[in-house]
Amino acid sequence: MPKFNFFPHVNLLAYIKKINIRYNPCGTYNDNCRKLIHLIENKQKKDKFLNLDYKLELIDYNDEPLIEIEMQNSKVFKFNPENYDLMEIQRVIDNEQQQLHHNFMKNNLLENNEDSFKL
Repeated sequence: MPKFNFFPHVNLLAYIKKINIRYNPCGTYNDNCRKLIHLIENKQKKDKFLNLDYKLELIDYNDEPLIEIEMQNSKVFKFNPENYDLMEIQRVIDNEQQQLHHNFMKNNLLENNEDSFKL
């Protein structure tokens, strides 16, 4: 029996408008920031998420690190990379991403397009 995935997992970078990463490369938390930077800089991801803006900011040793994520509906999430890894960030923003994905799918159904049934 074939397996169907009716509710696919939404990518971490989906439905995100802007990401601001402030970190110190010498900090103990920098692995989380590096993973996120590599995820954003991946060529396949760059080609897939063309409208994603990101800003990388190197900070002083005493400044507080921050990952700021702005969704397409202008909701902003702020995370301290010392306390959150990428999986935890995904869990926090997942509800908002699923809601945006649901709205996108509802507005872009094939049934809504009159040309979709013409032969």
